Amino acid sequence: KLGVGDVSSLPADAEGSVYSPSPLHVDGLRGMQVVSAACGQSHSLAATVEGVVYAWGSAEHGKLGQGGLPEEEATAVMLPRTRGWWPFSPIPVVVHGLRGRVISQVACGSWHSLAATADGEVMAWGLSKGGRLGVGELSGLDSEVVGAEGVAHLPVQVENVPWGRVQVATSANFSLLLFSDVDAIDAPPTDTPPLLHHLYALQKAGAF
Repeated sequence: KLGVGDVSSLPADAEGSVYSPSPLHVDGLRGMQVVSAACGQSHSLAATVEGVVYAWGSAEHGKLGQGGLPEEEATAVMLPRTRGWWPFSPIPVVVHGLRGRVISQVACGSWHSLAATADGEVMAWGLSKGGRLGVGELSGLDSEVVGAEGVAHLPVQVENVPWGRVQVATSANFSLLLFSDVDAIDAPPTDTPPLLHHLYALQKAGAF
């Protein structure tokens, strides 16, 4: 989940989990201007100023947005220190399902991911259990997107939400979307009207 590739030189705790006692540079993002970054329980996301999203860490429940990541693929590496032997990416990889969209912010839950575009769209992927993706039933989606047990392996657009500036946030089992709108964006600072905020929750009820 550090995204630094080879960790053989790093220390490990009593349970064998590797860690870094000091900050490390994520070389896969070197030279890029990152405008948003987030970390979940075992994966991380970063969005660059160009709107491209990179993901790394565990691919469990599709939260890297890479498709199925079968074990035989070169990008899927067996996790040596976790149960279940889930595939993972030790370095940042592009979330190709977001290409064509300019992503301004990302958020990570324990088992799912969100991305907000500069145009106000919200994309979600990973485990949909409890309605946390906000995309309703996955049964009608292409088999390339949907895996077993309600998993979206590729980003899916969240529908039935307002159109406007949006911020996204996640917890382990739910997500929040904060939409705001300014009526007079070019007005002088003293005359700018207050922001109108609309908060939406994506959780167990699966409704907005």
